[in-house]
Amino acid sequence: MHKLIIRNQAIAAFFYVNNYFQATHQVPATGLSDTWSLAVEEQFYLLWPPLFFLLRKRTVHQIWVLLGLIGFIEVNRELLQFAFKVWEGYIYMAFDTRADHLLIGCLLAILLRYGYLIGFWHAVCRRSAFSVITLSLLGVSVVLQNRYGTTYRNSVAFVVDPILVAVLLVQIIAFRETLLLSWLEHPWVRYIGRTSYSIYLYQGLVRYSVIKRVAGLPLSIQWASVIAVIILLASASYFFIEKPFLSLRNRVRKSPQAPA
Repeated sequence: MHKLIIRNQAIAAFFYVNNYFQATHQVPATGLSDTWSLAVEEQFYLLWPPLFFLLRKRTVHQIWVLLGLIGFIEVNRELLQFAFKVWEGYIYMAFDTRADHLLIGCLLAILLRYGYLIGFWHAVCRRSAFSVITLSLLGVSVVLQNRYGTTYRNSVAFVVDPILVAVLLVQIIAFRETLLLSWLEHPWVRYIGRTSYSIYLYQGLVRYSVIKRVAGLPLSIQWASVIAVIILLASASYFFIEKPFLSLRNRVRKSPQAPA
């Protein structure tokens, strides 16, 4: 199967607005379809820093503002789904229906940084086996989503899953040196994490093209070829695009500032 690239979608992806382009145009799946989530992230990165700066000295206000925004987005999602019968693709991809997941991550960072809910974190991190429970609950949510479809996903999973992921992240950090989770510190796993942005970006562009070229070979070889090409492209992007820009950023930071 070959996936086409739509010119207007490519332009939207370049400017990180492909989430709304796809949500409003209902375009078919293409090699750039996955960039909707990158658009949500970049839009969030534009809005969160100034908000954080305004509230930087008011920790309690930060928490309440985050809770209010999370609640507002969740209510908005319910209204769009049940009251206005909006296309489910919009609910899945739009910034105003998905930003609460990123806000939950910000809320987690603030809670941990300033020592809120210490009793709860100690409770969920008492034993490494508790991380298996959290992961199992996420698995149950996936099963329920497969069974009940978008109604469950938009109403329940989009609320419960980010919270479970937040708890799991804390557990992974707490148990990173245990036998159960120490494999996450392996150099190869860390490398995959370092290049994960590029992996996610390129997999949509090359997956079907590679499969088309190795069609007829055993399925294991097909997928091994796909993974190898994706990692190769992601590595090239990391070393020849990301690292030079990161180095440039560091040099700019270290450069002496001119007196006012």
